[in-house]
Amino acid sequence: MTALGTSSSASTPRTVGAAARPSHRRGTPGSRGREALTDYLFIAPAVVLFAVMGLYTVGYGFLLGFARWNGFAPRWDWVGLDNYADLLWRDPVYAPRVHEAARHTLYVMIAVPVLTVAVSFPLAVALARVKRAQAVLRSVYFLPYVMLDGAGWWRTQVSVVWPLLRPITAIVVLLTLRSALHGFQTFLIMTNGGPGTHTDVLGLEAYRLAFLSKFAPTLGLAGALGWMLFAVAIVLALINLRALRSRV
Repeated sequence: MTALGTSSSASTPRTVGAAARPSHRRGTPGSRGREALTDYLFIAPAVVLFAVMGLYTVGYGFLLGFARWNGFAPRWDWVGLDNYADLLWRDPVYAPRVHEAARHTLYVMIAVPVLTVAVSFPLAVALARVKRAQAVLRSVYFLPYVMLDGAGWWRTQVSVVWPLLRPITAIVVLLTLRSALHGFQTFLIMTNGGPGTHTDVLGLEAYRLAFLSKFAPTLGLAGALGWMLFAVAIVLALINLRALRSRV
């Protein structure tokens, strides 16, 4: 009994002392506050850059679409929706240029996704044939599907490969559509819209209105055209997303 009591009493203070000591794993309110401040300081440059280059620029461009300004005058002349009307039908100079650029942009938006898929899909299928153990993997994945009376190569591609690749193909089409709608760098470097205006596109036209009109007050027209392109891109994205969901 004495030994047991001594042992028990000797162990009790150590247990109580261990429980009484604060755990180092739990941060105090002050340390948690310093950690949060450190986290905020690390992400602050990215947040500031996004606010300046993203939100401010987008908002500024949106307001500019309702104004007439050349970039140097001390104030804007607010014109409301006149810039949009001038670009779409009213102005005898800018409206025909925008219409022609829109036709060329439409041709590019059709040709780029079609050619991209037409080239990349057969290439992906061909590259898939040279991987190691491809025959085993093909048997594991495709055998349940082709038991359909011995499907040939064409039937396998249409009924098996294409349905599996359809989601990623939809993403490729969406990205190429966006690039074809907004892109102008290739046309600027290679042809500058020429000969004449035969390779002029909407992105290049917006660039010209913004930066190549000397002192003409066309920055508002450039802003309006940019926002129309943005609206078309949003519509295309929603259509593509809806079509993708309906087929999944």
